[in-house]
Order: sequence, then structure tokens, then C-alpha cells
Amino acid sequence: MEEYDLILDATAGNRMIWKNKHPPNIVFMDKRVDFNLLPDVNAVWEHSPFRDDVFDCVIFDPPHLVNP
Repeated sequence: MEEYDLILDATAGNRMIWKNKHPPNIVFMDKRVDFNLLPDVNAVWEHSPFRDDVFDCVIFDPPHLVNP
């Protein structure tokens, strides 16, 4: 993966895709707060509190739904 200055993980959950759970250049956002690791920002990706062009990269790994 390329290196980016600032990354948003918009569906962070328990940060399962990350080896380092507390990197300084990643902002973790999730709508749920019942995880072992709390998100930095409690919000849903559809209504992100961030203005455009804040992040160099946005990671979107939504949970798998049984019945969408």
C-alpha cells in the first residue's frame, strides 16, 4: 500500500484490517461505540463530519450483511 499523510478509516469497527491499532496518521470513524477499541470519531460515513479534501486516502470496509 502507498504511504499517505492522513487516512480516514470510515468503517473502523475493531480495526481488524490494521496491524498497528494506534497509528498517528489514521483517524478511525465508526457509528458504533461498543467495540474493544473506541473510534476516534463517532459518526456514520454517509454524514461524515469532515470537509472535502481533508484526507489523502479513505478506507471503506463495511461490515458484511446477512440480509441487506
